[in-house]
Amino acid sequence: MMIVIQKASGGVAVMRLIGDSDVTGCLDKWRDVNAGEYVSHAVVQDDALPADRTQRGYWQLVDGTVQVVLPA
Repeated sequence: MMIVIQKASGGVAVMRLIGDSDVTGCLDKWRDVNAGEYVSHAVVQDDALPADRTQRGYWQLVDGTVQVVLPA
């Protein structure tokens, strides 16, 4: 399981949860280190990320799913 965090500066951060990790505690730690960057998050399964990693700089969290959103 992973947490996908939409960042204010664009793109997403992906955090893999290990064992019985506490989602809230992990998000709190992430916010402490990345002040002002948190917009939203979704907890997703490992296979929810796009298979093609070449465009990962354009990943966005849209309605709880990770999508490639290219600039217009």
